[in-house]
Amino acid sequence: MTATICAVTPVAARFRFSDDNPLTLEPYARSRFDDLPGYAQDVVENRLGVKPAAWDALVDQGEAYGTTGYRRAYSITGWLRSTRQHRHGTPPSGVCAECWGTCVELDTDGSLTGTVDQPVVCFCADPRRVVYPVIRERRTPTGPFRDGWPGAPRDCR
Repeated sequence: MTATICAVTPVAARFRFSDDNPLTLEPYARSRFDDLPGYAQDVVENRLGVKPAAWDALVDQGEAYGTTGYRRAYSITGWLRSTRQHRHGTPPSGVCAECWGTCVELDTDGSLTGTVDQPVVCFCADPRRVVYPVIRERRTPTGPFRDGWPGAPRDCR
C-alpha cells in the first residue's frame, strides 16, 4: 500500500495585490474577478468599492494597481471572521463542502499546517497542490525497486 503526503498552501493574514494569487499563480492585480479567492473578492467589492465587471476592465487594461496600490497590504481577518460565522450546517449544493465555494478552508484541527484555524487554499482550487507518494524501496536481484509512484493516488481525501 502506498501512503500519500499532501502539500497545502497556507493563506497569509495579509496580502498585497502584487502578491501571487494562489489560484492562478499570477499577481492578484492581473486576475479577473472570478479568478480571485473569496477574501480578495471581498476586498475588491467591499473595501475598494469596485464592481466585478469594473474590476475585470481594470485588469484587462493593466490598471488594477492604480486602484489597489502596489505595496498596500489588506487584511483578511474580517473576511475570515464573517466566513466562520456563516459556515454552519450543510453547504449550499454545488459547492465544495470544505471551503463552501470560497477556495479557502480552515485547518480546524491543525492537521494540515500544524496551526489550528490556519486558512489554507482549498484542495478543490489549489493549482500548486502536489501529492507526494511515500516511496518504499525494496531490494530485488537487479537492485533497488521503488514502489509507489506509478498509479499512486492523486487525491488526498
